[in-house]
Amino acid sequence: MDIYDAGQFQTYINLEPDKLKNKDYYKSEVKHTISPKMGKIVIADSRILHRGLSPSRFYTKIRLTMALKIKFDNFEESFNKLGFEI
Repeated sequence: MDIYDAGQFQTYINLEPDKLKNKDYYKSEVKHTISPKMGKIVIADSRILHRGLSPSRFYTKIRLTMALKIKFDNFEESFNKLGFEI
């Protein structure tokens, strides 16, 4: 897939410091965009506002997306064991 095929994973930043004034996140903008690549995995904190875009209608190949939710008892300890940086 390339940039024209779409299907990106995006994270957002909230531009409104008062969360109650931005309930629908209309005052947000894209912080990071990750384009899909064969064999790539994205691990993200689900508490961060994010979305996965669908491929464009011109993309004719098969694409599989899988989302897993994992809950750690001790977040920092678990990430250290996995070798991830916090």
